[in-house]
Amino acid sequence: MLEKTLLAVAALALTFFLSFSFFAVLGFLFILLFVYLSEGGGRRDFRFSFWLTQVVFLLALSSLPLPWLVLAVYAALSFVILGLMGNAFSNKFFVYGIASLVLAFSFFAVLFSRAPSFSADSFWSQFFWMLFDFLVVYFLFREYWKTFGGWQSRKMRLFGMSLGVLSAELSAVLVFLPLGFLNAAAFMALLLLVSRDSLMAHENGFMNASFVFREITLFVVIATVIFATVSWKI
Repeated sequence: MLEKTLLAVAALALTFFLSFSFFAVLGFLFILLFVYLSEGGGRRDFRFSFWLTQVVFLLALSSLPLPWLVLAVYAALSFVILGLMGNAFSNKFFVYGIASLVLAFSFFAVLFSRAPSFSADSFWSQFFWMLFDFLVVYFLFREYWKTFGGWQSRKMRLFGMSLGVLSAELSAVLVFLPLGFLNAAAFMALLLLVSRDSLMAHENGFMNASFVFREITLFVVIATVIFATVSWKI
């Protein structure tokens, strides 16, 4: 697992140093295909997270500052996802919950890092980014429920689609606010966390006043901290 993680990190770092040339990116994807196929049957449960990680961190490394920090986060996330595929963790539910949250935050950081140029983008460019947002949230939610809660009911598909639409719409608004890409990404990841946990509680029958109060408190406190760090100017 560690060897495969180091191989993936080395391939991504080489792609960065080769300025994301076509053959460098293609080589990186082929190496990741080898890493993916070398995993056992557990790879099917987390394949969306695995491949989304590659796409997100390719984009992150090409657009975000501090490339060594980006590579460090990529290494930690890849190690965890490969461990999930290989059943290396006893509490997969907790570990995957954290990993998917980090992955969602990383995706939103890439999305909101485009904020300075977003208003100048063409309609189709904006549309495809919002569509990407919808698909990422929907399939992350789907993977989470398929792995830990079952994905048999149409209601869960409707929940996933609703959460994806909500995420895309909120992102379209937040991208024009002076939050900064890290604050905006943290807010969207928080919203995804609270929504996911609330739906899980509702479906499993342990939604009660104590749970609702805890989730509301968590959301309000962290959201307040996020918005309090922003310099609001009229």
